[in-house]
Amino acid sequence: DTLSGADAAHIGLALKAVPAELLEAEVESLLDRLARIDHHLLSANKRIVNLGLELMGARTLQRLSAENDARAHLAPGETFLVHGGSSGIGVAAIQMAVAHGARVYATAGTSEKCGLIERLGAEAINYKEEDFLEIVRTAGGADVILDMVGGDYIQRNIKALAPEGRLCYIAFLGGSKAEVDLLPLMLKRLTITGSTLRAREVAFKGAIARNLRETVWPLIEAGRIKPVIHRTFPLAEAAEAHRLMESSTHIGKIVLTTGDG
Repeated sequence: DTLSGADAAHIGLALKAVPAELLEAEVESLLDRLARIDHHLLSANKRIVNLGLELMGARTLQRLSAENDARAHLAPGETFLVHGGSSGIGVAAIQMAVAHGARVYATAGTSEKCGLIERLGAEAINYKEEDFLEIVRTAGGADVILDMVGGDYIQRNIKALAPEGRLCYIAFLGGSKAEVDLLPLMLKRLTITGSTLRAREVAFKGAIARNLRETVWPLIEAGRIKPVIHRTFPLAEAAEAHRLMESSTHIGKIVLTTGDG
């Protein structure tokens, strides 16, 4: 987020009222705490941190862990459907669900992306050539659906859910508004939910991070969850990286690097 000129001026006036030595001490204290946290993470296991934080994206894993722990409650043996299976979130979700013992379906729009999904252990559905609703319903329905599309997908998602199924939203790339028949929610006892981490309190995010360290990091270290990197760009070529992202031809993560590290 950016500040307006007026906001910045108000903040500046407020800071002028704070004694310089107190403000300096607070800043130094904050930086010291951040440095200690960073040192603790890096010294815990450099290999895990490099794979988990830099390549997979800690925020991606945080969101998925939060959704499952608080809302999805995916259990071993259940059927899981994720839309956008070749995206960074999709790739992580597939691997986490497979490691958890679920039967996994994932949608994508090209044969190359579907090939990746199959290699990750899921059953791929090319949404441009196949009907995910028909395929999943034939398999008995999905216990959990993770959706980033939104829009008119909601009615088909509801139909694809098994009784007691859970539909979890983490984005609305196809829009946040749709006309929907809610009767199946009662007939099949369904749950529709969603969340975002941005507005959650620090303590909540910290609890997720601790849970990740205990449950997900060992899977990364064991090689059961691996990053899928489509292409790496130096920071100076960020615009080109964004153009690639907008083209939707990438599979997995697009990484920006800084310096020599």
